[in-house]
Amino acid sequence: MDKLGIGIDRGYGYTKFYSKKIKGKLPSLIVKISEEEAEEIIKNNYQDKEVIIVKYEEKYSLIGKKVAQIRPKDAKRDLRRTRDNIKEKILFLTATAIATGKDEEIEVIVTTGLPTDDYNKRKQAYKKEIYNNGKAHEIELFIKGRSIKKKIKVVEISVENQPKGTIVNLINKKIREGKIWEDVKNEKVAVCDIGYNTTDLSVYVGKDIVGDESVNFSTKAMNTIIRDAQDSIYRKYGIEKDEEEVIEGLKTGKIKARGREIDISELVKDSFLRKAIEITDEILSNWEGMLDSFDEIYLTGGALENNALAIILQDLFEKKARWKVNVVKNPQIANVYGFFLISESIIQTKGYTS
Repeated sequence: MDKLGIGIDRGYGYTKFYSKKIKGKLPSLIVKISEEEAEEIIKNNYQDKEVIIVKYEEKYSLIGKKVAQIRPKDAKRDLRRTRDNIKEKILFLTATAIATGKDEEIEVIVTTGLPTDDYNKRKQAYKKEIYNNGKAHEIELFIKGRSIKKKIKVVEISVENQPKGTIVNLINKKIREGKIWEDVKNEKVAVCDIGYNTTDLSVYVGKDIVGDESVNFSTKAMNTIIRDAQDSIYRKYGIEKDEEEVIEGLKTGKIKARGREIDISELVKDSFLRKAIEITDEILSNWEGMLDSFDEIYLTGGALENNALAIILQDLFEKKARWKVNVVKNPQIANVYGFFLISESIIQTKGYTS
């Protein structure tokens, strides 16, 4: 049986997936529901591909945007950092199942990442959980009213430090543009991976991480910006907004209030700036002794979906450290594409067919 290479970025904002067959993302929102609730939701949303019901180990879960719409109290991206619960596993397997396309039974090579602070502590346990003792995962998805049964055997699982996806992506891009491995293998590149739950900072020489905890660490991220914006909205307008509404407001610069729209673009900019200063100050403090040794610094991660944050961070790096940092192309999917490339490399080097 041919093997399919898949990259999975199990982020706290979105769970992203990438394979030769299909790529995409789904909101990292999940809630357990009864069989009766599942049947009703399936019936009411048979035309909506973004409403996903999952049956795994005889239990049902609702995944994606619908959680925030009909179960707002459950719409919190509060999966434990230890990543050892069943919700984490179901999100991972759902993304993997979608990435397999139309195949009902398939063998896969999967690469994923863990936050820098979790990587060494959780890597082996996470691999064991996904590998499942070599037994196939059986999962059933309901999308647009249609049942899709999958039997997925994970032949190999590679768990990387989260920013390595971007590093592999960058190296691949440079080689496609004409550089050779000898040109890039000794470059020292620093990556600031700004996600929903953590900002992961790592330094690489070629594809190898520089092994120092003061250099590679995790710090504040998008969730602190969301909380700051929630507080600011309440102080200015007396309105309490949940996470999902604020996330949308950070993208659009607008929120709903009593049947009308309120422009919060300046408030958003202020929240971005306050938290960007905190993030930049901590990064520069930890990297102070190495700043002159870097060849490049890159910004990546799902939080950069809002280009305003990327611009603010670039400006702060230039003002505070005289560093002109780059934003990777498509920062929201830079890691997951890099993970996909790692899976493809495993297929090629080990003689699997793809």
